[in-house]
Amino acid sequence: MPELQPKMRDALLAAIATPSHTLQRACGGYVALGTSTVKHSGPKLFQAFTRRTVNRLLDAGLVTFDEPEFPTRITLTDAGVRSAQQLAQAGAK
Repeated sequence: MPELQPKMRDALLAAIATPSHTLQRACGGYVALGTSTVKHSGPKLFQAFTRRTVNRLLDAGLVTFDEPEFPTRITLTDAGVRSAQQLAQAGAK
């Protein structure tokens, strides 16, 4: 597994927690949608990841873009899924 910066690790863990292993573009960055349900009224908060973090994941071969020019969704590659699973297992220990 390549050396990952903390934000890259957080983004991988956020993406692996979604059913489709994706992060969706939103205002403020890329966020993991569909990971939880709201059980009370009020705003729902998501951790957002910048394009710089996403580009680093792309350069490492851990994600792919849905559109190369203006990506609205990034998806974990097989290597990204393996890396995220390793991170999740290491965090559980």
